[in-house]
Amino acid sequence: MESHGTTPLSRRLDLRQQRSLSLLGYGSIPEALRRPDVVAPPASEAVMMLSNHGELFQLNLVAGFVWDLIDGSHTADDLVAEVTDVFDVDMKRAQGDVGELLRRLDDLGLLVG
Repeated sequence: MESHGTTPLSRRLDLRQQRSLSLLGYGSIPEALRRPDVVAPPASEAVMMLSNHGELFQLNLVAGFVWDLIDGSHTADDLVAEVTDVFDVDMKRAQGDVGELLRRLDDLGLLVG
């Protein structure tokens, strides 16, 4: 899959997901991080596990945040904008990091389309 900035991205819905306890009570990581009462775990800490028929993938806070936004309505450009809005990162760094994450997720067969 070639990630285009204006093409909506979708994730596989058949994967099992488990959030860390600090984010378990929320529908998504973006939802949790927008609440003023939530204390975000360190960005390097694994906050989500994905299971693909026995293969496990750990996602840190930023990757889990992006994963939750890959819902068929957000484009790569939207993901970059969301990352820069929520995390202390500039546009160029966010573009590189989100692009690399999308390539890895696609290489692992976790995206559809």
